[in-house]
Formats: sequence, structure tokens, C-alpha cells
Amino acid sequence: MSSNRRTFLKGTAAGAVAASSGAGAFVAPAAAQAPQPFEMPRGMTLINMRREGAYRLGVKTAKASST
Repeated sequence: MSSNRRTFLKGTAAGAVAASSGAGAFVAPAAAQAPQPFEMPRGMTLINMRREGAYRLGVKTAKASST
């Protein structure tokens, strides 16, 4: 089966409807801990690259890669 954007979106929409229909049955407990401070990582760049005709995500760092 070939997957494309349309079939993906139709499947996720059906899943969202199914998940929201049972949302009243489950109530998540309140967070027991206070949220931790978030610090963005430094020295990294998120990149989008094309390899063998497909797009992939990657992280560029100062350290050289052997691949």
C-alpha cells in the first residue's frame, strides 16, 4: 500500500475523532511536580537534508562525522 499525505491526514483525523469521543472517560491527574526550567541546547543546528531522493532531519554539531 502506497502512503501519501492524503491517506495520512485521513487516518490521523479518524484517530483524533476516536480519541476525543472517549476523552470524558479518562481524566489525567494533575502534575505532581512543578515544571522544570527548560534550556535550549546550544551548539546544534537542526537541518533538513536530502539523501538518496528522500528528505531527512538531522542535527549539525561542531564535532566532525565519519559518515
